[in-house]
Amino acid sequence: MSWKAKEGVQQVHQWLEEGRDASAWIDLEITMTEAMSMEQIQTLRKAYDGFIHIRPIYPEMEVIRAAEPRSALSMEEHFTRFYSRQTGGAQPEPELVQLFLELLQENDLAEAAGE
Repeated sequence: MSWKAKEGVQQVHQWLEEGRDASAWIDLEITMTEAMSMEQIQTLRKAYDGFIHIRPIYPEMEVIRAAEPRSALSMEEHFTRFYSRQTGGAQPEPELVQLFLELLQENDLAEAAGE
């Protein structure tokens, strides 16, 4: 099951309170306007253990993905700039950049498969 929470984390909590898809495995995408904290991710995982993936989607990244041909290097550069702006100038760890690129690839494969 796939949930796309375009209204953010509060929408996910509302769905959980309503008992939406109560026994399903959920692939969750959350539209976020700022960086999602590990605490927010952990809170969601504690609230419902059926989340397979929790992916924050940033409007800025969606615009970039729609406007440019996909290349790992350009997405890496854009992610690094975005992360730096969100964290006040910090640079992401190489492992975080790699995870981001893997999530993009995974999402692309799911979209190609029509999920």
